[in-house]
Amino acid sequence: MDPAPSLDRFVAEQRRPLLATAYLLTGADAPAADLVTRALVSARPVWRRLPHDADAGARRDAALTGLVRAHLGRWGRWSRGGGTVTGASAAPWWVAEADAEAAHRLLAALDRLEDRARTAVVLRHHEGLAAADVGRLLGEPDPAGLLAAAERELAAEVPDPSALGARLDGLAALGDHSTLDDEAAVSGVRDRVAGRRRRAVGVAAVAVALVAGAVLAPDRPATPQGSSVASAPPAGPRLPDFGDLYGAPTRGSLADDRAFLDAVLAREPGSPEESSDRRVVFAGDAAGLRWVLVAARSPGSVESRLFTGPAGTPAADLEVASMSSSATADGALGLTAEADGALAVLVLAGRDDEIAISPGVDVAPDGTASRSYRPVETSRGVAATPIVRTTAAGVRFTVTRDGVTSEPRFASFGSWSTPAPAPPPPPPPRSGTVVSADAVHHVADSATSATGWSGDDVTVTVLGSGTFAAEGAMSAEGVVVAVTLPNGAVVTAAGWVRVEANGSSLASCGSALHPAGTDLDTLVVAAGCSLYDTQSTADPTLVVVAAPAGTPDATLSASTGTVPPAVLPLPGGWGAVVDDTRSVDRVDVGGQVITLDPGADPLQI
Repeated sequence: MDPAPSLDRFVAEQRRPLLATAYLLTGADAPAADLVTRALVSARPVWRRLPHDADAGARRDAALTGLVRAHLGRWGRWSRGGGTVTGASAAPWWVAEADAEAAHRLLAALDRLEDRARTAVVLRHHEGLAAADVGRLLGEPDPAGLLAAAERELAAEVPDPSALGARLDGLAALGDHSTLDDEAAVSGVRDRVAGRRRRAVGVAAVAVALVAGAVLAPDRPATPQGSSVASAPPAGPRLPDFGDLYGAPTRGSLADDRAFLDAVLAREPGSPEESSDRRVVFAGDAAGLRWVLVAARSPGSVESRLFTGPAGTPAADLEVASMSSSATADGALGLTAEADGALAVLVLAGRDDEIAISPGVDVAPDGTASRSYRPVETSRGVAATPIVRTTAAGVRFTVTRDGVTSEPRFASFGSWSTPAPAPPPPPPPRSGTVVSADAVHHVADSATSATGWSGDDVTVTVLGSGTFAAEGAMSAEGVVVAVTLPNGAVVTAAGWVRVEANGSSLASCGSALHPAGTDLDTLVVAAGCSLYDTQSTADPTLVVVAAPAGTPDATLSASTGTVPPAVLPLPGGWGAVVDDTRSVDRVDVGGQVITLDPGADPLQI
């Protein structure tokens, strides 16, 4: 039996760097997220053979082995995104227009490569593998020749192969790494592993049946060599699969309004731009909104486009939303949308399924977190309900069939119609120096997204912020915030933003909860944050400390004793330092000892 927590840690560790590499292989966010999930499932047998004390390099090699198998295997050839960069925005705030255009040109050049050649280029110049290791992963006897030929194909865009690494990093920076977070990756891998086990049981049952048939009916002709034998369906309840969800008749109150459906289909189809099989999956008014989900089939996949607006909106006036992910492996699909201040969730599942929805994590005034799921009235596998929160980021749902309830699922939504406004100027920090509004906004959003509260419903206090030294970065900023929720409970979180010549990277570092009435003037927060580095197999840790102004220093130490204690000065009450040893896990500030647990987040429930 798998040691699930250890596998979960492996998935969480490898998810982020793999996502950037998968984005370069597929060219789009949703296929990259799907590839990472399949890659980590494929990596599982290799990971299980690793010794318990395997180093980061061995774990990374296992993950890359899975990535290559998933991408170049039987189903991997359908995972490309068609050369369309589908990040959170066409030009993220940290990417200059000229850099974005250069990234798009490079993507077009990569699309012209054969799959193995493209994979070789990405492994060599983005992952930094030696040619021999590229050959080992690809099973290629002449990796140097394969790479040289691919580099010649790319020479019109990148004449100097030594510049490919920086150019690929710039392209990877356009990807939306939020399309697959740790929770979704762990859940996706668990689901697929469980599915494989169920299929294995089904295959074993078929094998037993065939043997029994041979004994009980010896005169039955044997199956001719090379012909296929249909397997029995896997045991246990089964939710509708991907094809069932999109192949069923149109559902919703407007399903029979042919003129309306035709008017929606006549609009710009979006991605994929050319498709001969586009159909409406759902059309109708529910929970105060009008929802229209259009599916477009392409070889091996289905891409979706969601149109929304207030109830009664004509087809021509509906807003367009881009789906960052398609249906889950078992076919359940959750959508969220907002129109005229109304926020709602729509879930599509099987006809007889029962659906329960959670609007977000509830943080009690005493600082404890919980999540509750409320059954929603369901008709023919469709459920819709308003969301009484500021955002839909915390929405989760479950589907129950024949008494068996699924794991919690994410609901998807991403707006193409309205670019996100620039974040407002942040409040001055209690400790440290002022940093960019984008950095503060990113960390504050990470602190509250699971709760569904934001904006005017919460109060953001910047407990500390400042810059830190990061190799190769034009600027690097760290932030610690405290967000006071409507009931007075407080969420603290830390994060960082690093801007480089070819793009940027950013991450949050988990959160902590505090009861209502917590004195933010005296609160001390310390956090350990993994610094994502595409060129490293062992990311260093950023240690940040936010203490009241006047606090002179903090003492950093490792509980393992592998590194000696070190004093971190706190000018203005703020300090940040990069720990290349990844050993520091204790921070002593004036006798108050804080234990670091990078990535720990009580809101991820």
